[in-house]
Amino acid sequence: MKPLTDILAGLFGAAKCPLCGGVLRHPGDSLCVNCLRTLVRENTRVCGECGEPAVTCGCTPEGFAIFTELAGRRMCSHCFYTGWAEEEPDLTAKLVYTAKQRNNRRLYRFVIGFLAADIRDLFDRADEDLQEWICTFPPRSAKGYRKYGFDQGEEMARLLASELNIPFRPLFVKRAGIEQKTAADTAERRENMEKSLFIKPGTSLTGCKILLFDDIITTGSTVIRAAGLLYENGAESVFPVSYARTKHYIKPKTK
Repeated sequence: MKPLTDILAGLFGAAKCPLCGGVLRHPGDSLCVNCLRTLVRENTRVCGECGEPAVTCGCTPEGFAIFTELAGRRMCSHCFYTGWAEEEPDLTAKLVYTAKQRNNRRLYRFVIGFLAADIRDLFDRADEDLQEWICTFPPRSAKGYRKYGFDQGEEMARLLASELNIPFRPLFVKRAGIEQKTAADTAERRENMEKSLFIKPGTSLTGCKILLFDDIITTGSTVIRAAGLLYENGAESVFPVSYARTKHYIKPKTK
């Protein structure tokens, strides 16, 4: 049975948490207190290889040597996620999938606020000027766009560019008919991505530094394909960023 506060909230149109449906204490809040506490706890997860949380972990999927290295890192993610494992309920995964299904700017601002702070910190440590970079994103599949009517990656990438005060440029197109997310393994996902993701005709990126946003990085197939296209069209540097990433990574070799 729903709490009385939730019933009254439904009657009077009070703002609700996009993850659990509970009433928000204040109209400007992004999430309820319980969900926020859970996410903060999940953000303390560490990499099984290096023992670091996602925000400082230097482990990456295979193929990430293509990316520019900043302060010893080839990607920046705010947190790890484990999926829907019954033994470890994952609110982070629910957040990511909710963002894909609902065009909720309040939720997007919550996600981007944390990620933007992580990126600023990393660029400061790398002594890299953020103002020399532009932000882009790999677009959602045509099937996903038809189903939900929006592209969560574009919405969040725009917010990220605004938060970081850097230019935003949509650079990619996706060919309909190839659904990369349904592939069985990493190799198949990467093969499908090569058939579906392309850069816009006439795009010139000579000397550009690209901050490549994807809401979640699993195998890295999408951002690796995107980076290759950016370099082919003249980009000087490409650095991938995401709110969440999976924990299955290859530990970098020590010199």
